[in-house]
Amino acid sequence: MSFQSCILQLPEKVEYDAEFVASFEARVADTIKEYGLLEQGEKILVAVSGGKDSTALLSVLCKQGYEVE
Repeated sequence: MSFQSCILQLPEKVEYDAEFVASFEARVADTIKEYGLLEQGEKILVAVSGGKDSTALLSVLCKQGYEVE
C-alpha cells in the first residue's frame, strides 16, 4: 500500500480549515526553497511516529512532489 493511498485520504467527517492548510503548505515550500533545504530527486529520511506533526510533514512533502517510499 502506498503512502498516498493510506495517509492522504482524509476521513469524510474530518473538518479542517482549507485556507490554513494551503497557507501552511505554501510556507513549507517557501522555506525549503529559500534555504535550499531539498532538491527534487534527493533522498531524505522522515521519521514518522504517527503523530500529527510528523504525519503532516510527510503529507506536505508528498504534495510538494517529493517521492515517498
